[in-house]
Amino acid sequence: MSNICNRFITIIDKKYPIDVALHLLSDSEYTYIVSMITDTKYPSRVCKEMMLNVLNDFNINYKPKINTTSILKDLNIKNDLIISNIEKYQEASSYCKLEKIKDDIEEIKEVMMNNIEEMLKRGDKLEDLIKKSNDLSIESKRFLKASQKVNSCCSIM
Repeated sequence: MSNICNRFITIIDKKYPIDVALHLLSDSEYTYIVSMITDTKYPSRVCKEMMLNVLNDFNINYKPKINTTSILKDLNIKNDLIISNIEKYQEASSYCKLEKIKDDIEEIKEVMMNNIEEMLKRGDKLEDLIKKSNDLSIESKRFLKASQKVNSCCSIM
């Protein structure tokens, strides 16, 4: 990949029902350009990695066979790496550690939110139990006083 310069740009368009991003990557001479259209949620880092793989494969396998000055029509070049990369990079977090970490953080955040909700529910239940316990304690003291009054008039011989 040493012959590929990092000439990478992402253009985001929010006019459509789905926000789209156009990613462009060119070789160092601006002779060949790889383009990719994704939704805006797909990470640019992963796009760039995939496009670099495709452009590098093209430079190794096809560029030497093409004379750019004599191209008068479109060339039909079957690049199996493009298809395999598209399949390979469907799940961005598999190939980008940062995206994997983001996914893990989102998952942990969701679990923690659920835990907090459960704790709040338990807190309400604990408050109810404490209130019932206090009520029971007050009633037992009343019962004790009442029973002492009743027993005070009687003497056991």
